Amino acid sequence: MDDIVKIRGERQKKLMDSNRKGLDFLNGRDISELTNEELDALKEILGDNSLDPRNNEHQQIIKNRKAYQIWEDYLKDVNDRSQISHLDSEYGLDIHNINRYYYNISVIALDDTGNDPFLDKLRDSTVFIHDSRRIQIPHEIAKAIANPDESDMSDESMNIRGVIYWGSFAYDLKLHLTIDKREYENLRPTFCLYFALKMSQVELMDIDIFLDYQLEVTFDNNLAEFTRFLTLLIRSYDSIELEKNTLDKKQEPIKETTRKDIFSEKLIRSVNEWIQLRLLVSLQTSKLNSGLQEQNEAECNEEDKSYLSNSQWVLVFHYGFTFLTGGSELRASSNLTDFARFIHLIGKKKPILKPTSSEIYTKLQRSPNFKSDQYLIQDLVHIKDLFLKHGINGAAQLVENEIDTTKKEKLNKD
Repeated sequence: MDDIVKIRGERQKKLMDSNRKGLDFLNGRDISELTNEELDALKEILGDNSLDPRNNEHQQIIKNRKAYQIWEDYLKDVNDRSQISHLDSEYGLDIHNINRYYYNISVIALDDTGNDPFLDKLRDSTVFIHDSRRIQIPHEIAKAIANPDESDMSDESMNIRGVIYWGSFAYDLKLHLTIDKREYENLRPTFCLYFALKMSQVELMDIDIFLDYQLEVTFDNNLAEFTRFLTLLIRSYDSIELEKNTLDKKQEPIKETTRKDIFSEKLIRSVNEWIQLRLLVSLQTSKLNSGLQEQNEAECNEEDKSYLSNSQWVLVFHYGFTFLTGGSELRASSNLTDFARFIHLIGKKKPILKPTSSEIYTKLQRSPNFKSDQYLIQDLVHIKDLFLKHGINGAAQLVENEIDTTKKEKLNKD
């Protein structure tokens, strides 16, 4: 079976390639305008298709193929499916697939008796959507679209292939066309009908996947809008109203109204459970995000509280340096200029051109006892707490010793 499909695919590709080359050769001209030499050249281009441009029947097929190729190129613009997800066939709103669930497409095209109001509704809705998307086929090329390789096709044969005349145009009912936000915004009743039909066709085990897919693809992850839509849809489309033209006892035409059930109780319950679950998850996610925001704000506030003044930065470096070097004093270092620059760097201060004239450099020379600094003990307590918070206990002990010494000196002075 796979080999047969592969062979058919190769033949179809070869046919399309020769069709396009033939179109390029004709360049808008009719076959009747070609010279004998050009007819021979065109036959050579068509190759294995064995079409003789001099044969009237073959001429019609060539014209059909030309019309078919132009139509295919047009569809690429108005019904571009290159970005359609591979999940669309199962969970998308492809009206061809939805219609085919109930009827063979040829049945929809052939049956115009009006005896099946649901079939009529599907056909009318499909035509309505094709009109809105500008996918109407001119009558004169309808049979070419149904089968370009048949020179003289009957209307019935055309219908069997899913193409119908309907009013001023013809329509290809076998065309895959996925409705989306455009129909939701502009053709709400038709969109709702097909959404309801598709939802009723999905297996219950897959209903969550279907709703998740539609939430993302059709409703742009707008949960509030989608859940409201589903709630109203369930209320309005649990069954649909159908009108059937019939005759009364006096053989006068009347309209008979019936209803067709769409949603089962299990489906309604499953959709409502999905709504409740998604709203709960959304609420929990919102609380989590809110908590993370509060945590970030608290951390920012904590960082603000740990902001260090110039004196405190010098004290951090003094005791940190003494602790890490095993007792060396920072002010005895010959690199105070570099230390001053480094403190400006990590303290997010402006670079200094003359470090020796900066306040930080001056404090480094006299650390840790700033005779003019009346807040020395407060700064030392703050620095000790920071060291303890980060687990640098040795440096914290050095600061504690300095606090005791400073307090004693202050008492003796008093």
